[in-house]
Amino acid sequence: MIFIRKARPDTRIVRWTGFTLTELMIVVSIIGLLAAMAIPKFVKARDNTRLNVIYHNLREIDSAKEQWAMEQKKAQGAAVNAVSDLSDYLRSGKVNDVIRENYIPNPVGTPPEASLPSGVGLGPYAPGAFIPAP
Repeated sequence: MIFIRKARPDTRIVRWTGFTLTELMIVVSIIGLLAAMAIPKFVKARDNTRLNVIYHNLREIDSAKEQWAMEQKKAQGAAVNAVSDLSDYLRSGKVNDVIRENYIPNPVGTPPEASLPSGVGLGPYAPGAFIPAP
C-alpha cells in the first residue's frame, strides 16, 4: 500500500493517507473487466492461427503430392500411402503438427484432409472432425 505523508501548514500533526478499500476494489474490478474482455479474443485468435497453420500444411501436402505424382509418373487416383512418402517434396521434409492432428494425403487428384484428435475442437470443427483442404 502506498502512503503519502502530508503535513498541514498550520499544525505540527502529521497524517498518513493512502488508498481506501473502495478505490482499490474499483481498480481491481476494472482490471478484471478488461481481462474478461481480452481473454476470449486471445483464445479465438489462437484458434484461428492454428487453423490457418493446418490449412497451410494441407496446401503444402497437396502441392507435394502433385509434384510426387508428376515425378513418379502416377495417374489421377493413384494412392499415396502416407505423408512420409512425400518427404522429399515438403519444405522441411515433414509436416509439423499443431495440436497432434493427423494428415491424410488421399489419392492423387483428391485434396488432403487433416483429422483432429478426439477431445480437441478447433474453430467450427468438432473434436475428431476432418478438416478439408481449402
